[in-house]
Amino acid sequence: MDLKQKEREILNLYADNADLFVGCENLIFEGVWSTNFNKIKYQIIYYNHGKGKKSDTYLLSNLLIKAGFNKKDIGLEVSEPNYKIAKNVDEYVKDIFDEYCKRKLLPKLHQVHSELSSEIADVNGCLEGLKSIIGDIEAIKNNISIEKKTTDIFDQAFQELMDAQSNVKEVIGYSTGLKDLDKICGGLKQEVIVIGSPPGSGKSSLMVNIIDNVAIKQGKPVAVFSLEMPATQLMKNMWANNLTINSYSIRGGCLLDEDLIKVKQYKQRLKDNLVIDDTPGITWQYIETRIRNMRKTIPMSELIVVVVDYLQIMRNSPEETRGVSSEEQLGLRSNGLMELSKRYNLCMIELSQLSRDVGKRENKKPTMGDLKGSGAIEANAVIILLLYRADYYETDPMEGGMSLKGLCEINIAKNRYGETKRIYVEFKGKYSAFKDYNPDGLITGSTTDEF
Repeated sequence: MDLKQKEREILNLYADNADLFVGCENLIFEGVWSTNFNKIKYQIIYYNHGKGKKSDTYLLSNLLIKAGFNKKDIGLEVSEPNYKIAKNVDEYVKDIFDEYCKRKLLPKLHQVHSELSSEIADVNGCLEGLKSIIGDIEAIKNNISIEKKTTDIFDQAFQELMDAQSNVKEVIGYSTGLKDLDKICGGLKQEVIVIGSPPGSGKSSLMVNIIDNVAIKQGKPVAVFSLEMPATQLMKNMWANNLTINSYSIRGGCLLDEDLIKVKQYKQRLKDNLVIDDTPGITWQYIETRIRNMRKTIPMSELIVVVVDYLQIMRNSPEETRGVSSEEQLGLRSNGLMELSKRYNLCMIELSQLSRDVGKRENKKPTMGDLKGSGAIEANAVIILLLYRADYYETDPMEGGMSLKGLCEINIAKNRYGETKRIYVEFKGKYSAFKDYNPDGLITGSTTDEF
């Protein structure tokens, strides 16, 4: 049976019974079909399935006529389903998808061959082009939904509503370890979160807090791309955070014996769910390659938290730099990371520099406009957290009669699906830790676990 016959038989079977395609439905989408006729035919069938209707031959033929096809072509292509091939559905769908892959890859391979034959070949550009197409194909094979039925979207949204109604889940996503932040933002979900702060306000400490709470305490997958801080320093900060050991003592090599034992035992808590990569000057395409490798063992339904420290010192691929301003390059990075978040089910946490003007003005509380290259960053972020520590600038700061000493203000400056608000948390710089703040002086949260 040739490709044309396989597509005809599969579409006729799909029109009558979509349940036969459970397990390979991710390989069936509009672009996979080789002819425009079959793409329109698929659109009609898919639309009717979304309405809970079968596309019988009469209905399908009439709709194809309305779409501009003649009766002769329709008569040859639309017929009663052949259930004799039902047992071979997976095999036929795979063959159709393989042909789609060939159609996607071959022109690019010819183009790459031609470009590499040139004396001024851009090798990096060729590689990035190939990786982009291969990434698209792998995304489909890894069951990333190309199309979602509106009824499925409704069911998921309704379940989230019922969870909220019954308070089954106070936090929909992974907990950050800070109760007030979780309550307002709903935890870490598939979205882009930007964290910005002036120097010394605890941006890196909040990053460590989240990594420890998600990867170590909750056992969820986390990938950290630490462009600024060496991996060994990040690990030392995680010891300080989780074990409540003074980070200065760790760096100075003057730990007490009992603390040294705790550090050694900490290794037992490290699992494959945590990836730390301190490769300098990476691109968003490099991050995609690492995430694709993680997705080989982590199902697409399981959220991965990705932390990028920090956005401004990432680089762009060669084709993204030619004739492009530095601000536009930053926008391309931001756009690329947002696409990865959607494509691979990621909570993308991006640490960001602020403009130097923050330190020059009298009111040093940051605003969204202070984010360096803020246009694309603001647009792509679902949540923006701006950190400010008054006691970094003043000895005994007060605001509204409240002492701010030892506190960090987290300004939830943007929250696309919730309220914007300022909250306070306790900042323990020597432990690279944040804790929940209670005005009565009672610490309600904890950054340590007992062994």
